[in-house]
Amino acid sequence: ENVGDLLDRYEAARKSTDPRVVALDDERIATWRQQCARGEYITRTAAVYFIWSPTIHDKMMQDGGKVVRKKPEKELRQEPQNLSQKISALIDKFFSAGSVDKNIQKNRKLHEEQLQKFETLITGAHSSLSGAGLGPRRMTHEDLFFEIKRSLCPTAPNTHPFRTATNSDGHLSTFALSERYISAREQLASVSLLGQDETSLNIDGILWSSVTVKIAPDTTYSGVLRQLLTLGFPLVVSSQLYVPDQRKVLDIYKKRFKKYQSSLNDGKGGRRVDLTAQVAARELNDIQEKIIASSSKTVKMAITIMIRSSTVAITTEEHEAAARQLSERVQKVLYVVGNINGAIGFAENLALRDIFINALPGMAGEVKRDLDLL
Repeated sequence: ENVGDLLDRYEAARKSTDPRVVALDDERIATWRQQCARGEYITRTAAVYFIWSPTIHDKMMQDGGKVVRKKPEKELRQEPQNLSQKISALIDKFFSAGSVDKNIQKNRKLHEEQLQKFETLITGAHSSLSGAGLGPRRMTHEDLFFEIKRSLCPTAPNTHPFRTATNSDGHLSTFALSERYISAREQLASVSLLGQDETSLNIDGILWSSVTVKIAPDTTYSGVLRQLLTLGFPLVVSSQLYVPDQRKVLDIYKKRFKKYQSSLNDGKGGRRVDLTAQVAARELNDIQEKIIASSSKTVKMAITIMIRSSTVAITTEEHEAAARQLSERVQKVLYVVGNINGAIGFAENLALRDIFINALPGMAGEVKRDLDLL
């Protein structure tokens, strides 16, 4: 949202004692703080995170009847000649499955194959974004690490880099005085959850709240973002798009179509007049035709809007002011979402903590707020 602690560091770095210079600096800093409070320094960041599960992918390939992974051809081996060679071959056969080195080699080869598939999909997504004129830049491991830390504490982000190295004995090491490997998850845990109620989540003095889209609007996604990004206060729009197995989706639509068809029967061989059921059955039939023809795909999408307060609240008075500010911003977001062509927003309460974690960069998960879209 703002300049962070830049103005405080600017004041701390002042060396001049001339009263005229000090007066000019105070005037500049007061102007900058007023502009910062009005939202003049909002930074817009757009990122796309691609999450791919090789386990789910292999399972879908097996269900579809496709070969997931070619088995390595058996190497030609010479038959053992004498008794000692036969005994040695028999021991190798029984104990090769428990060999640590062979298991490591096997898992390493499987990991490299999965990495090649992932790189192929990432290259395709990068080409699509480049073709749309978006000018994408692929994030490194350190970039993603810093982005998550900035999302956890946006007013004063932690700038300590991700520590990873290798000792002389070949083991991973992050800190010189640590006897064990400290993962990226542990290094990211640099904030504290100070409190939670039905309307807000207090993380290091910053109050967070969430609004989810309950009914999708009849407009494009850019139309949704355009009105949200002009509100003038900090928010995070997290859109989770999940592409399910189309065969399973088609079975669900077939069952729903049969249910509507049966509701039109009066039980005596005649037909009932129910316009709602007739229109729903006709739409389901059209959707099934598009899925079978592969002209469209059904996806599940969840749109979450995270809203937060601007300053750190420590005292009771600051906390009450931040709570009022957060409540006003939530109402503005609900009003904007309600005016986007029939959309309906919902202010979250009990699931606020899980939704906040799922809205972090690269942490998309199941939130039970999915919208079925084509």
